[in-house]
Amino acid sequence: PILDEMRWVKDEKEIAVLRICGELAARGFDEAMRVTRPGMYEYQVVAATDYVYCNGGAFGPAYFAIAAAGLNGLNWHYNTNNHKLKKGELFYMDYAPEVHYYTTDSTRTWPTEGEFTPTQLKYYNCVKEVSEKVIAAMKPGITVNDMTEIARQVFIKHGFEKLYRKGIGHFVGMSVHDVGDYSKAFVPGVVFNVEPIIEDKELGIHVRIEDTILITATGSENLTKSTPTEPAAIYKLMKEKGVTE
Repeated sequence: PILDEMRWVKDEKEIAVLRICGELAARGFDEAMRVTRPGMYEYQVVAATDYVYCNGGAFGPAYFAIAAAGLNGLNWHYNTNNHKLKKGELFYMDYAPEVHYYTTDSTRTWPTEGEFTPTQLKYYNCVKEVSEKVIAAMKPGITVNDMTEIARQVFIKHGFEKLYRKGIGHFVGMSVHDVGDYSKAFVPGVVFNVEPIIEDKELGIHVRIEDTILITATGSENLTKSTPTEPAAIYKLMKEKGVTE
């Protein structure tokens, strides 16, 4: 119990490492978006991300990459990563580096080519709004129950109440799913991952956005925010040349 409490609240040295880890994770996702093209394999997108992580000084990956295109996204912990990307598919990657024994946890979802379809964008915008509203509310005193209720209201607003799942995220630190009491109000130094997910099995759609959030004395700090969630910014990155080109 004593060690768990120490791990739940990070000190300044730990926070400094987590900031490096979060920035490196974000840069890896930028590169993943740049290289994504129909005809390449999921593992090739992971390889481009690995290059950024290792080149930036990571010890290695924090966990097996989930790089899921199309129907593979319905398998939440898919990591075979050997599917050839096709036009019109959604692609999401859940992946992060380990730096000095600490990790963030990050996920982005983007189209394999061009832009989201109108239907995909409808689901994506719901998840994006959940992420933004939950993160905006995070500060000392907030609870996981508060965050899940904010998320539920956004799902209702978008007409997806039946697709709402209660979980909104998890603690992160020395482990990707780190220790922490989910009933306690947050205090400065707590690091929590906001991970809203929407899934429609009938349409084969799975959308996930995940960021690592540090609770500060006055609010919160998103450690992985520098990789985009705005569709226009994602499309721009996808038009840039990547490390494989």
